Amino acid sequence: MINRFKYLEFPHEKDVKLVVECSPSEGIVTIVAARPVKGLVLDSSDNCRFEDNFLDLIPNEKLKVGVRGATATTKISWTCCSTFA
Repeated sequence: MINRFKYLEFPHEKDVKLVVECSPSEGIVTIVAARPVKGLVLDSSDNCRFEDNFLDLIPNEKLKVGVRGATATTKISWTCCSTFA
C-alpha cells in the first residue's frame, strides 16, 4: 500500500488559523482554514451531534457541517491530527 501523505507536513494546530462559526437556527457549522488540515475533529460544550467529523480541509475552502442540538450558547472546540504527532 502506498502512503501518499508520507512526505507531507501539515501545520501545527496553532498555525492553522481556523475559523469555526455555528448557526444553531440553520443547524450548520461553517469551517474555514488558512492552511491545509488533516483529520479535524469537532466537539461541543453541549454534546451536539455533527453529521460529519474527522474532516480534511483545503485552504480557504468553506466547509459546512450539519449539527443537531446546538444553541446560541454552544461553544465549538476542535483538534486535528497534527496535535497527536
